[in-house]
Amino acid sequence: MQRRHSLVFTNARGFSLLEALVAAALVAAAIGAVAQLAVIAASATRAARSGTMAVFLAQDKMEELRARATRLPPSPAGTLERNVPAYSDFHDVRGQPIDDPDGAAYVRRWSIARDASRADGVVLQVAMYVAGQSTPFVLTTTATAVAR
Repeated sequence: MQRRHSLVFTNARGFSLLEALVAAALVAAAIGAVAQLAVIAASATRAARSGTMAVFLAQDKMEELRARATRLPPSPAGTLERNVPAYSDFHDVRGQPIDDPDGAAYVRRWSIARDASRADGVVLQVAMYVAGQSTPFVLTTTATAVAR
């Protein structure tokens, strides 16, 4: 003898079209918010990468200048404000040196001045200009001759 099971839903109710539209709108809004956060995060990552590279390039030049500080002649006036040969260089987005200032992601300029407070001292400054930013950041340090 075989038994048959029959399922009868007497009070069965589905979702109305309005409920489905509201749920779809909520899901779309949530996806839009997540997408917007992803764009913001990508932008912040690019800015952080750019800033890190600029600091690295500035510190690299500062170390180079400090190593030769007391043997370097003073730079001409205005080397931090304009590109002066031998007192500026240009780098691409990866930090590699390039010759074209128009294609540069980073412009590095430096100045060397005698320290008025010490006969054997110099003041070194490195200014980094990042493409898309109007204000540079400047590293400044003093160096003196090392007794040997």
